[in-house]
Amino acid sequence: MEKQHWFESIRYRVPAIVGLTILIPMLAFLFYTYQSARENILENARHSLYTSLYGSSLLMESSMEEVRSFSKDLSREPDLTDKITAYLSEPSERAQKELSLALGQYAGEMRTLDQIYLVFEKSDLILSTDFDHKTISIKEGLGEKLYQLDQNYFSGRIEWYSLPVNEAQNDWRLAHIRPVPIPEQYGGCTMICTLKEKLDSTAGTLDYPGVLSAVTDYQGRILEASWELEHFSENLKEHPLFQDAYQQNGNTESYIVGDEKPCLVMYYNSVESGWKYLGAVPLSEILENFSSQAPGFLLIVVLGVFSILLGSGLLYIGVVQPLNRLMRGMKRMEEGELAPLTNIKQKGEIGAVLHSYNRMTEKLRQLIDEVYVQQLLRKQAQLSSLQSQMDEHFLYNTINTIYCEACREKAGKSANMLIVLSQYFRLSLAKGQDMVGLDEIVELIRCYLKIQKMRFGDALRCRIEDFPDMNQYVALKYLFQPIVENAIVHGFEPSRSSHTVEIVFRKEEEFLYFEVKDDGAGMPEETRRQLMEESGNLKTVGNGYALKNIREQIRITYGEEDPIFIESREGEGTKVYFRIPLKRRNDDET
Repeated sequence: MEKQHWFESIRYRVPAIVGLTILIPMLAFLFYTYQSARENILENARHSLYTSLYGSSLLMESSMEEVRSFSKDLSREPDLTDKITAYLSEPSERAQKELSLALGQYAGEMRTLDQIYLVFEKSDLILSTDFDHKTISIKEGLGEKLYQLDQNYFSGRIEWYSLPVNEAQNDWRLAHIRPVPIPEQYGGCTMICTLKEKLDSTAGTLDYPGVLSAVTDYQGRILEASWELEHFSENLKEHPLFQDAYQQNGNTESYIVGDEKPCLVMYYNSVESGWKYLGAVPLSEILENFSSQAPGFLLIVVLGVFSILLGSGLLYIGVVQPLNRLMRGMKRMEEGELAPLTNIKQKGEIGAVLHSYNRMTEKLRQLIDEVYVQQLLRKQAQLSSLQSQMDEHFLYNTINTIYCEACREKAGKSANMLIVLSQYFRLSLAKGQDMVGLDEIVELIRCYLKIQKMRFGDALRCRIEDFPDMNQYVALKYLFQPIVENAIVHGFEPSRSSHTVEIVFRKEEEFLYFEVKDDGAGMPEETRRQLMEESGNLKTVGNGYALKNIREQIRITYGEEDPIFIESREGEGTKVYFRIPLKRRNDDET
């Protein structure tokens, strides 16, 4: 029993799946609406968070660059180092005031700078630009912490560090650490420049409460953070929210983490500083106002039932019958009969399929005919190639015999022409290959031009433009010389006055541009247009046979339909040019 096609069974299955046909689109619509709305809200949150992190990185790193450049210049300021040396050599209240005054003046130049601290290896006091605490003892509070950090960590380093300026008030500041070069006998001196601004501005740019934000180095050490993270004692790589951010290598990425209280986390890696800017927002805050509106269920049900009842009535006429015709036509095609369908009345996609089937059968007929003709032409071309090789060998050997006889009879000019013609045929043999190197083609043209120069003398001037790596490419052997020959025969021979022929081989990206230009007789526009039309019609015989031959060679080899262009004006000369794809020489062609 023949298997029933799917489109024939539709008319039986449609009534059975009416319920599912209504239910599935309804559920799919609800799910799609919910997911789309949720994704849009999350995408907006991602964009806001990224914009905030990126903007914070620009503001922060701009301020940091100002402070870094300022501290670098200040550490090399001779006046400052002299005052530091004077203070350390003979500690006195006057020397300390002069140094503090100088620090205050320098600090006043920077709007982003909060304080400057000078920590000395061999001094019990730390100097500061703070108006209320110009000197700080290293034995208590901030002074003790700065001195211990300088002894254990800062010594000799140039880097950024997050300093607890006032732990009681949760005041942590990003500071630039840099050593100040002073004489060795006075020990080391470290300059600490703290920034005014904090990263809390990151959270403030978002419309969600409970945002966590931080800036760390590539090792996870906190440089700046919102107050909830400032006292996280461990490396931020260990924080459950941000662990994945340190395991990914992308420039910026977002992800959702957490089971009980999931958060949207985003990080941004600064290319300039190598620091990581982090932000986290609870999903409950993002989706707080999210609510989906119930779609019009009744309308969907009514439209679904109506569409199915109407479709089931028209399905057989509009789909099953025409597809059955198509299946029968394809079966006949499998059996070798290419018969088009008749009386196609269907429109839309089904009609387009049936018409496409008819176009396909017509195209297959044409292709079969073309393949048959091409097989005949290929056999004829192979035979012609073998015969032409025999003719060229015969001419080459015969010309050498005539050359020897001309030398014996002391006919020098004829002998020279024969030897050049012999070289021409030796090059044209090309070991029986149709594709030869561009350098060999140029040499073939030179041989032809030598013969014409011997004939016309100084009245004929020739110039060839080539490019350095022509020997790396190959082209059809007889594609170029006939155009040069036409330039001399039709442009020079009619008048025999002095003329110039310019030949151009130019590499233009992946194409070869070839041009032959002469200042000879030229031709009227009507003649040029007629020549172009005749050269494009292989069924005519007469003018433009060489151009017809070249055009067909290019079409078959390179697939160009209209490859040759002619420009000419009567009495001013003619230019013939074309472009073909460059083909590299294979190892077996060398």
